[in-house]
Parts: sequence; C-alpha cells; structure tokens
Amino acid sequence: MKRKIINQFIAKISVTLISVSLFCADTMSKEPSMTYLGGLIGATSPNLNGAATSPGYGFTLGRRMTPFFGVGAYFTRSGHDVLVGSVSSSATFSLYGVEGNYYFTGDMDGLGIGFKLGLANYSVSMSTPIGGMSGSSSSVSTGPQMFFDHRIGENLSVGFQVNVMYQTPQTNVASYNVINLFGAVKYWF
Repeated sequence: MKRKIINQFIAKISVTLISVSLFCADTMSKEPSMTYLGGLIGATSPNLNGAATSPGYGFTLGRRMTPFFGVGAYFTRSGHDVLVGSVSSSATFSLYGVEGNYYFTGDMDGLGIGFKLGLANYSVSMSTPIGGMSGSSSSVSTGPQMFFDHRIGENLSVGFQVNVMYQTPQTNVASYNVINLFGAVKYWF
C-alpha cells in the first residue's frame, strides 16, 4: 500500500513537471532552443552484493525554464548476465523519475548540477536445469548529478552525466547506492 501511494505521488509530480516545462512560454528564457530529448549510454556500478559494473543506457527529456533552472524526466537501465556451467543468473537495474537542474552560464556554460527523485527497480533471476527463481524490489531513489552539454550545432549537444543514486531499504534488500557514468547526446528544440 505504501509503495503504491509513493508511486502515484511520483507519477503525479512527473506529469505536472513535464507538462509545465513543455508548455512554458519561450519568453522565460533567452536561449532559442530550451527543450531537449537525449540518449544516454555508459556504465552503472551498484554497491550491492553480487552486482557488477555493467553497461547501461537510458534517455532524458527536459526543459530549461530560465537560463539558470530546468526540470526533466529520466529513465536508465542496466544489467548483467552470468553463466557458470549450467546455472545462469541475470540482474537488472532500472531508475526513473524527475529531476531539477541548475545551469551555469558565462565561462562555465554547458556545466550543470541537479537533483534526481524517482524509483529504482532491482530484479534478479536464476535458472538451473531443474528449475529457477526470481525476485524484484522497488524503492525510492534520490541523488545528486553533475552534467556537461557541449553544443556542436544549434540543435545538438554532446556531453556526459554523472550521478550517485541512493536507494532506500526494502524488505530483504538493504539500502544501496548506484553510480552512473553516461555519455549523452541531446537534441534541442
């Protein structure tokens, strides 16, 4: 019940922030293109027993509301598979939610910091020739981020995104952190 209420609350916040950011008047900003859709690819490193650093990917959608502040939404996913003899296991991490960002200007144009709030889903499965088992856990996920966007044209930027996400403890799963290091390509419109 508690998880359902938290999920509904985060969904309502996400819809509200995205709606406000997408329909906000361009007059609030001095930049010609303030809304972006980006792809992320890189590595994810959770500090959870049995989890390994693995390739990850995701996307981000956001809007600079002013030259200094912006909001957005994100989704990232990573996982790894292990095969030992006839026993295989698979683990997957998914992080999704909303973010608020501060953009530096002047000599540090392109650099930004922010804070993310969302949900984390960790699922694991194992199979053997005689059967298998699986389980998953969802928790609230929060953490800071730092990013850099280097414009390579009027509507395109390349850069990176680094964040450390803290996951709250759940039944049978202790709290843990996930460090994400992603390269980013964003289309601005």
